[in-house]
Amino acid sequence: MQYEAIFNASPTAAYRYTAARDWVLPAPKVGVELDVLFGGGARHFMPRTRGAASSYEAVVDRTGAPIANTAGAPVTLRGNRADDVDLVKYAVEQRNYQYVNSRDALLNIDLAQYGPGGKKLLGLFNASHVNYEQDRQTSAAWEPSLADMTATAIKVLQAKSNGKGFFLMVEAGRIDYLEHFNTGGIAVVAGPGTTNQYAVEADQPVYAGGGDAGGMATPTSARATGVYGSDYMIKEVLAFDYAVAEGRALLATPTSGKTLIFSTSDHECGGFAVTGLHDEADANRNGTKIRTYAG
Repeated sequence: MQYEAIFNASPTAAYRYTAARDWVLPAPKVGVELDVLFGGGARHFMPRTRGAASSYEAVVDRTGAPIANTAGAPVTLRGNRADDVDLVKYAVEQRNYQYVNSRDALLNIDLAQYGPGGKKLLGLFNASHVNYEQDRQTSAAWEPSLADMTATAIKVLQAKSNGKGFFLMVEAGRIDYLEHFNTGGIAVVAGPGTTNQYAVEADQPVYAGGGDAGGMATPTSARATGVYGSDYMIKEVLAFDYAVAEGRALLATPTSGKTLIFSTSDHECGGFAVTGLHDEADANRNGTKIRTYAG
């Protein structure tokens, strides 16, 4: 289970056969079937061609009713598979998966369907990476939080394992992107000639457009109002803390037996501390000279 696109980064080593994070299987591969799989990346599961569009693109609640965004438009997770294979349909119709794509549907599954030999559960909640927790809370409430996904995954795996135990991997991967962009710790300023460069700054409102906007910002890019880089960073840390709390709650259950929770951090790309820097010419191909920081 991953809080970004489920084909990315750590899952490559955890359960996939591919040698690189951006390789997506061109066709269904039978052999490794996970009981629970949650995250983003729905576009890699559904067809690109509109004539072959998947019936699973619409985001729906527990009753199957469409969910609207803050502007009142129906939310859809549009597919982008060039081969037009519908892996969601394949999973549902041929591999005994139930599919959910909203928080409401996820939190209201019927656990009675997930006993030994019962259904498996696939949840895809964004066409690309899931939203940052800051943005999820303000403009994408139909997406579940990392704690929501963790709690549901534990309940399903408890039902399926029938007391024999299980393994669950949870990754809070979105903070990695904030740290690569040093969200809240940089400003784009004019450099020599027509170039731009990044400069260290104290915590400031994020660039308009969200946590990733700093990667494509210019010296004249607008800032958001009242939302700081630290808001994004802190809420991602808390989202992971709340997910760990769901695991700790499992430990407190007398019938849960022996449970090992192993937590590690591998997303310390930037953070708030600056310990060194170097310049790279136009690494993002947007005319900006980047200073990268490790902390």
